[in-house]
Amino acid sequence: MVLKMIKQRKLINDYYSNLSYRGKFRIIFNILLCCIFVFCTVMAVYFANLLTDEIYEKNRERLIFLTNKIENDFTNIEDITTDIHQNSIIQDALVKSADPDVDITTSWNAQVLANSEINWLLSAQKDISKMILLNNEGENVSKTVFNKNDLFNNQSLEEILRGRSGEEKRGRWIFQNDLSQALYIQNIFNVKQMSMKKIGTMILFVNTSFISLLVEEADILSSDDYFYLQDSNGLYSTSSEATRLSQKMIDLVEKQKRNSDELSFVSNNFGKYLVFSKEFETNNSSFRIFYFLKNNQVITKVVSTLILILFILILFVSLSYLLVNRHIDRLIKPINRLVLTMKRFGGENDLKSLQEVDRPLASVIRNDEIGELYSSFHALISQIEELIIKDYQSKLLAQDMEFKYLQAQLDPHFLYNTLNSINGLAIEEGNFDISEMVTSLAKLLRKRLEVHNRFESVNEELQIVHAYIKIQSVRFSSRLIYEEDVESDVRPLLIPQLIIQPLVENAMKYAVEKVNRPITIRLSIKRMKSNLEIRVIDNGPGFDPNSEVSKKSTGLGMNNIRERIKSIYADAGSLTITSVADYKTEIVIILPIQEGESEDETI
Repeated sequence: MVLKMIKQRKLINDYYSNLSYRGKFRIIFNILLCCIFVFCTVMAVYFANLLTDEIYEKNRERLIFLTNKIENDFTNIEDITTDIHQNSIIQDALVKSADPDVDITTSWNAQVLANSEINWLLSAQKDISKMILLNNEGENVSKTVFNKNDLFNNQSLEEILRGRSGEEKRGRWIFQNDLSQALYIQNIFNVKQMSMKKIGTMILFVNTSFISLLVEEADILSSDDYFYLQDSNGLYSTSSEATRLSQKMIDLVEKQKRNSDELSFVSNNFGKYLVFSKEFETNNSSFRIFYFLKNNQVITKVVSTLILILFILILFVSLSYLLVNRHIDRLIKPINRLVLTMKRFGGENDLKSLQEVDRPLASVIRNDEIGELYSSFHALISQIEELIIKDYQSKLLAQDMEFKYLQAQLDPHFLYNTLNSINGLAIEEGNFDISEMVTSLAKLLRKRLEVHNRFESVNEELQIVHAYIKIQSVRFSSRLIYEEDVESDVRPLLIPQLIIQPLVENAMKYAVEKVNRPITIRLSIKRMKSNLEIRVIDNGPGFDPNSEVSKKSTGLGMNNIRERIKSIYADAGSLTITSVADYKTEIVIILPIQEGESEDETI
């Protein structure tokens, strides 16, 4: 098992390693996009759950508020019993109408006054359509017209009043099945004489359609939802369709009795319902209200919101995928173009195609890594071009040197003998200046042609300088002033051959020859700790270090000396040139001190 996992991991690593950067970017982005999608989906589900709980809680609060309003309306209706008990006129009418000792006129007048009070009380009760007030003898004190044989719900007055005890103080409600009408029956007691004896019965005809009106105004229940009111006599609903479900709903109600004031779910053959039930008590009665809400309607908002969130999420992921892939293409395209061009490069003939790689970015300034890559590539092409030019120049120089070498293949003895002959003639003629000049030239040529030694002493190098100065002194006379400051302990030290004389020659060329006035050339050689300092200074015209003249005047000759120093001493040796226009030029060479014999070719 472990070996299999290792093998699979190796295959995945090999596959990933062989992918292009474009493929790797896409894999990383797709993984990141999937993680974002999963995270957003989880957050959407979590948000939907929070929204569902919030909707359920809001519905619960609205249902509680609706129940409280219904409770208040029932309480207000029952409060009329208190008003009757507190009304002495109505109390007198009930007592006198049932008393045989009271004459008819007095009894009638008392009933007329009581009827006026009843009308006044009913005027403040919009939901009570009429009131029947009976004394203990069953006489209609309120003079309300009614059908004794069919008083309410096909029941006679006798059937409705049957079974009510004279001592019963609690009222009784009788509802129609659709909760459109109801009767409220309440015994009336004599509170005037504090005897608390029954003196009559009150029957209220109540228009309970206010329940349906309150439910509609609450805008909670739809046509598929149900409202039930339960008392000790039965279960009633505002919906005409709910009657055929009554028994089923009663079973559901019984299951929900333990979850009063809380939302819960129940299911039957008609669907899944969100159920809320709440009990309340009025002054004389107890009720319980049940709300059955179809669950799929309750979560419609949640589902719609969730669908909208998922749609936005999918749209965001799709647009992100397209935009990022386009960005990846724009990011990778310059790299792929650069790689393709480099693969096609086969030699200097393809240099032009490499130079054209930078052209698409000519109008765009990029400061990112791609811009740095193209800048480095462009610098590399420039260096390659310079190397090709230098290689070409080196070939030309090699050919020129080979030609000059062939020209210089004269017999040294022939040159020396010729110069000796000229020297002899000058002495015979008494021209000692020419003799001295020819002797100096012979010494200079001898040192130039002796190439078997890489190093020689400072003293030997000075002999070459002196010979060169003698020759130039004859030429420039008083225009050349040569000064020399060489410490005695540095004369035996070894230095590379022909390294001082070119410095003096450079000063002669760019100082003495350029002006028509006396020029001083000063040579200074001294020890500086573990180094040897060679300094050549002239007070000639000098030059501007940033001008083209400076580049020419310190060109091939000084560069050759600098390259020789670098090849021998690496970074331990150096050559620096400083100049101030119309003041002076100074060349300084720093070499590590080397002691030995001039014939020794090793360092």
